Amino acid sequence: MTLTLIESAFTYRSESGGQSYYFTVVVNQNGVKAVRDLLTPFGPLRNSNQQLPQFVVDDQSAAFGQVDNLLAQTSAVNGILTFTAETSRTVSFGTPMANTNYRVYASPQDPVFFWVTNKTATQFTINASITFSGQVGFDVFV
Repeated sequence: MTLTLIESAFTYRSESGGQSYYFTVVVNQNGVKAVRDLLTPFGPLRNSNQQLPQFVVDDQSAAFGQVDNLLAQTSAVNGILTFTAETSRTVSFGTPMANTNYRVYASPQDPVFFWVTNKTATQFTINASITFSGQVGFDVFV
């Protein structure tokens, strides 16, 4: 039997002026972070084009930072990659992993989409959605 962590979820409440919104920040096994299950004071968000109050947007950004910090504190391996006009960078482990059942989480400072491919026991690749120059933190969870 193989046990593999597929997703981590962190649920938050955002309040201001007597209104409460709830949302969940999720991180999947490829390190992709997103918000889901948004609940407004009037029920579930039904229209993705609906504008959210600024305090909710600000709280979602703060929640992403909290998730970044929490995951960084519990990772087995972490570091910072510097991209220089590149669309991917490969990270090699000093000591090979036992298998490829680890999870990589990328935490960029810029609004660029990153994902992980080519996971082996000795390395993985972080890909960028555009040609990118800047730093991207990463955490590896086993």
